[in-house]
Amino acid sequence: MKQVIVFRHGKQEDLGIGYTSWGIHAPLTEQGRKLMQDVARRHEDLLKKCDYFATSPLIRAQQSLFAMMETLGHQVKDCDERVMFVSGLWTPDPANWSGNYSTMDEIWRQKQKFVEAEGYRALKAIRGIAISIIAENHVLCTSHGGPLDAALATAKSRLGNKKAFSKMQDLQKGEGVIFIFDDDNKLIGVEELRLS
Repeated sequence: MKQVIVFRHGKQEDLGIGYTSWGIHAPLTEQGRKLMQDVARRHEDLLKKCDYFATSPLIRAQQSLFAMMETLGHQVKDCDERVMFVSGLWTPDPANWSGNYSTMDEIWRQKQKFVEAEGYRALKAIRGIAISIIAENHVLCTSHGGPLDAALATAKSRLGNKKAFSKMQDLQKGEGVIFIFDDDNKLIGVEELRLS
């Protein structure tokens, strides 16, 4: 069994350039860094099992991962050997996620094809991470809200939850999902890691 544990990054700076939540160069705030350190401490028993690390290439996701790694006692200075950068963990089309939605169901009803495509793309990237590691290992990842929400809904749907998109609350910053794969890299379960 393999686990790919994906957390949403911490709070980032507002660069004042529109879509700051999606700006490639928006770094974590100090508050965001502390949140990710707290998340690492909260889930320390689970995350100590992680032998591999992955992140979206966006700076705030990288900084979130590095804050978690340091809290867990890992050396970040040699990250080229220890961290995979996975473009599928963020969205190439952030404007489609804009709007006032309180659940995945609301955005899914309005933009079903987009959400399904995002969920498939993000879940494929997460499965690709599982494929790239040796059996019985775990990966700690950092990603972004929309793709992670869509990947969770898609995973639940594939596991037989017919209401996977309905009333599903967005993952908040610092919340995560464990994607569980068998030794043949087939998705066999998901577990949400909520802050409350």
